[in-house]
Amino acid sequence: PKLLDLLYDGHNEESLWNDKRPNPILNPKFGELAFAKYSQSNFTSAINGRCKVVCVGMYPIEKEFLKPTLGQRLTGLTFLKNFVTGVTSCRIKYIQSAEYKYFQDVEAEYEFLKTSSIELSKQGQKLIIAASFKDVEEAINSQQECVVAIPAVEGANVFYPTRDIVAEHLPQVLENIRKMKAWQHPPLYISLAHHFYNGFVSHEQSLVKFISIIGNINQKPGMQQKLSGIKDFNYFTKEGIEVVNALLSTDNGRRIIIDVKHMDARARVEYYQFLEREHQNKVPVVVSHAAVGITTPEKWFNTWTLNLNNADIDAVWRTNGLIGVELDQRILGFDELKTYKKDKGLKFDKMSAEFNSELVWNAICAIATRCAENNKQHQVSGNPWRNISIGSDYDGLINPINKFATLESYLSLEDLLVTHARRYLADKSTELSNQTLQTPEELVRCIMHTNGMEFLRCNFK
Repeated sequence: PKLLDLLYDGHNEESLWNDKRPNPILNPKFGELAFAKYSQSNFTSAINGRCKVVCVGMYPIEKEFLKPTLGQRLTGLTFLKNFVTGVTSCRIKYIQSAEYKYFQDVEAEYEFLKTSSIELSKQGQKLIIAASFKDVEEAINSQQECVVAIPAVEGANVFYPTRDIVAEHLPQVLENIRKMKAWQHPPLYISLAHHFYNGFVSHEQSLVKFISIIGNINQKPGMQQKLSGIKDFNYFTKEGIEVVNALLSTDNGRRIIIDVKHMDARARVEYYQFLEREHQNKVPVVVSHAAVGITTPEKWFNTWTLNLNNADIDAVWRTNGLIGVELDQRILGFDELKTYKKDKGLKFDKMSAEFNSELVWNAICAIATRCAENNKQHQVSGNPWRNISIGSDYDGLINPINKFATLESYLSLEDLLVTHARRYLADKSTELSNQTLQTPEELVRCIMHTNGMEFLRCNFK
């Protein structure tokens, strides 16, 4: 009982309610060098930011992340791995051992989440895990101060029975998919790829060089590579195709939507073609946390192929899917926007809320612009902003945009996005402005809330 009490006490680091704040002086300087080292998405900050519904990503860490460094081999200490990942030394050594098993670990994470939802927090707040949109609606309409958690998973490596990527384990992988679908609260979506090759699909580079070097991390095996000669699936393995079919099937339980984040850009195209060919675009494309990588005249986006291109946006638009705009300054184009403003002789403060919210607005506007072009081309009268939400990736290996360090900052982010929207919609010369029927306040409210809720209404059953 004493151990369980820690889960409900926001003063303890073991608790999902622990609101460990960033250092206001040191963090901005350190963040631009590396990544945030504080809690960004704990449930206390969610309640303070009126962020009542969250997708909670479970992630059994890929063993390649924690390959021993030279320092650990010489001294036995895991300092660098602890620094890069934030994982405790004892857990690092456990993950490095043969005792670590992916599916067993994701089951343990799920049990931890369920245990954390049994009682009220010490502040009288409640964690509610949703199994369907009905649960979400009931929680929102209740008088209880609560956070509604929708389970999600990053990386299909979770289905392996051990920590090894072995093709012969496919029968157990498929059985573990069936087991996960039988959970009381099955995940809404799962990203097929993550940071390392998992035997299913080619992946994109996702880590900056600084992290890879100090952490002795190698993403290259299986990265941006053809994996087979299978017709229509050069960037998938045959095992990967079976996993895709098993996740999308409704014969083995409720469909789990595939999140295309981290998939090789060419694999993503093959997947979109598969959805059109086999599912008539009735399965939504989800990009849970993404920035925009398209080239524009302003050149203010990070064109990293991990980011969205027009083919990605088109697929989300065709399938009525959802894009969660990520709040990581690097992939949003922090350096690129600084360069653009310097070249144009524009004054800016890189630490200001105005500049950093502009990063988010630029991404939102680019996605909506492409959707407006699709509406015009296909003579559709749909809302070009409807497929956009916020997918922060908080508590991932990210550097959150300055002035928006935690979920609590969503309130001020919403206010500033309204300012950007008002400025943009004042210009009626663009196709996007002409297709926009909402007020700036309504438009931003859709992005911060309504679009995500409508997606859940249609797909979380």
